[in-house]
Amino acid sequence: PYTTLFRSRTSINAAGDWDAAGGTFIISDSTVTFDAGAIGKTILSGTTSFYDVIFDNALGDWTLADALRTTNSFTVNAVDTSGDGVDLSGYGLTVSGDFTINTNGEVTASNSSITVSGNWDSNAGIFTENTSTVVLTGAGKTISTAEGATGNGEFNDITISGSYTLNSPSNSSTFVGSDAAATGSLVLGPSATLTVNNPKTI
Repeated sequence: PYTTLFRSRTSINAAGDWDAAGGTFIISDSTVTFDAGAIGKTILSGTTSFYDVIFDNALGDWTLADALRTTNSFTVNAVDTSGDGVDLSGYGLTVSGDFTINTNGEVTASNSSITVSGNWDSNAGIFTENTSTVVLTGAGKTISTAEGATGNGEFNDITISGSYTLNSPSNSSTFVGSDAAATGSLVLGPSATLTVNNPKTI
């Protein structure tokens, strides 16, 4: 077993697969940018918790090989959107900060469980919800989804256990869930619309 320790605020660019299964990788408050210029890359985190994770190459795509955790943010700037982009492949994703999909980004959720403690912003990119579960636990945070929230902004099963405000990119944004529960609070922005097909508790 090995331990790799990077000093605070280090930036790491990973152009290939990521395999941290053989030991302990301590990354402090550093940033790992996955920027492979080819598709078919995998991420095996082992027991690693990342700090900031960024995906940033329009020619690349990535598939999780186990659960991924960030102690701060998860950002998808650019991926090859002809496939699945960042494919969670049924593994858990835990984000202690903000979850962001930008204009050329895509996340395919599969049947994963996604927990986010910061803001959720999939307004500009593509979020394919599949049969995933999203749990939002932040306080005083926001949800921004794509206009209409159909295909690239829709949630399958969502639980809000913190307090969130639903923002809208235009006057026709809709937040959709096949299952929804709220033990916290959700406030609608000025022009947001909430549609829940099968509410649990809200």
